[in-house]
Amino acid sequence: TMIIVTADHGEALGEHGLLGHKVNLYDTLIHVPLLIRYPGAERGSDRHGGQVQTVDIVPTVLDVAGVGYPVGEYTPQGESLMSAGAPTRSFSIAEQAEPRFDMFEDRFPFFDPTPFARQLEAIRTDKWKFIWASDDRHELFDLEKDPGEHVNLYHDRTDVGRDLEQRLFESLPPLQRLYR
Repeated sequence: TMIIVTADHGEALGEHGLLGHKVNLYDTLIHVPLLIRYPGAERGSDRHGGQVQTVDIVPTVLDVAGVGYPVGEYTPQGESLMSAGAPTRSFSIAEQAEPRFDMFEDRFPFFDPTPFARQLEAIRTDKWKFIWASDDRHELFDLEKDPGEHVNLYHDRTDVGRDLEQRLFESLPPLQRLYR
């Protein structure tokens, strides 16, 4: 039996003036725990220190179970974390579709959702995090100096922002690139 503990998202509890789990891609929402215990593993022996995504869970389960995807079937986006060549990706990606605010109109008639009505895409390395916003309010954070993501460096470090934006959109599936 494999035991996997993770979450699909975190919660904003006032950080950045936000509550809940929508409308942003700060680490309070996307940096979630991932613990995997499986038969034969030594306790704490396989700590992975690199960039990991939840899409790595299914390939990891299949790898530990010794099962592969059927030929011609869906190919996973992720990579096994337990194989000898465990992923050493240099970045991870997160996405937030433009939220719907239909239910808010009746319950909160004075709430203006305009600042939050945008699509977000993020790319995160060990040092940097770039958040692309469909309304052009992009953000760039130096995670080593500012792990709380409070100082937006996008206009000060345009070289880093442009490089991460290019890497982000090159890594998206072709259909998603059509809408950028």
